Amino acid sequence: MHPTQKHSAQQVKYIEANGIHIHYEDYGSGYPLLLLHGGTANSESWTAHIPLLAQHFSVFVLDTRGHGKTDNPTGVLSYSVLADDVTAFIQA
Repeated sequence: MHPTQKHSAQQVKYIEANGIHIHYEDYGSGYPLLLLHGGTANSESWTAHIPLLAQHFSVFVLDTRGHGKTDNPTGVLSYSVLADDVTAFIQA
């Protein structure tokens, strides 16, 4: 697959974790690999990398609170809250 082509998710999902609905997609199989976007980005920032990584790993990409397709109903956004969200996502 050419890196600029849109990849096909095995499943596009939402999971309830830490009181919000977190949007994520998963690809491939194998050892789990969680990709987190930075700053003002969203999960689409990983698009070019997913095809290669999914050949070797079970890749999970998520939109963090208030980014992409993940809501932020409380309006609260801090590194501590984002870390709690990721921890809850992993536990779920």
